[in-house]
Amino acid sequence: MTTKRSTQPSVIRVEDGGGFHTTTNGMMAAVLLGAIGLFIWYFRLPWNFDFNSPEFNPMILVPVFLGVFGLYYLALTVQGTLRARKFGRSVLEIQGSTVRMGQRITGVVKTSVELSPRSDYEMCIQCIETFETRGSSSGSTKNVDRVRWEDSTRVASASVSSTSGIPFEFTLPEPFEKTPAAAPGSSSVLASALVSINIPGMKKVFAHNQAPSATRWVLEVKAPLEGVDYYAIFGIIVEQSTRDRGAVVEVSLNS
Repeated sequence: MTTKRSTQPSVIRVEDGGGFHTTTNGMMAAVLLGAIGLFIWYFRLPWNFDFNSPEFNPMILVPVFLGVFGLYYLALTVQGTLRARKFGRSVLEIQGSTVRMGQRITGVVKTSVELSPRSDYEMCIQCIETFETRGSSSGSTKNVDRVRWEDSTRVASASVSSTSGIPFEFTLPEPFEKTPAAAPGSSSVLASALVSINIPGMKKVFAHNQAPSATRWVLEVKAPLEGVDYYAIFGIIVEQSTRDRGAVVEVSLNS
């Protein structure tokens, strides 16, 4: 996904990130499906799925697990490729030289192929925060996303030409205050320091305040068409996005 300033001083042009996502999904599909062949060649396990058989080895389920996810990413890759061939390139044009919190953002989304949706265009802008959580015992980390703010609008497809531009207008919120907010899937347990809580059936629950490791803004555009639906996603640079502190709750089950 690339962002660049156009020769027009008052317009920001952003290219659709669909190609990047399709490439990433294709790489994931290749890795997962390739791992199946490597696993089968290396371990040479018998294809016995009878759980009651003494020759049954639970490791034979690993290729099945990898195959499910591999086929999922393969389906996403095929879908993205079909969209790219059908709709060509989409470009987001934002009026102004910068996008700031608390201000209005206006612009258009242009397609290289004229679209004829069956209903309205759906446009949604989101601020997504990424939190890094750490396991209580293993010390491993993982990233968890949450939508901090979002807004959506609909544009009547009969009133616009997609090649000329699908218009949109949003008013962004004021810079976020540095106050705790619940992270995805967490309860309302908030604390100003690391807290360990013991719960029956679980090892530990940790709640602590933590700033997001990354904040990104995206604009999604969808429209239902015959065959493959139109979908485009654009990354937007928004200035003055405060990296506020949100509560992260970590739970580890007893082994």
